[in-house]
Amino acid sequence: MKKRLYTTNGLSNDISIIDVDSLTVTQSIAVGTSPWGVAVKP
Repeated sequence: MKKRLYTTNGLSNDISIIDVDSLTVTQSIAVGTSPWGVAVKP
């Protein structure tokens, strides 16, 4: 199972998905103005 970290980036208006093992951003998703939180459905 891959370990992922999700971060919200208010200044760039996106969410980053980070691979924890390699510490690299695997994807950035534009979400609108000033995201402040993320909810993940298991």
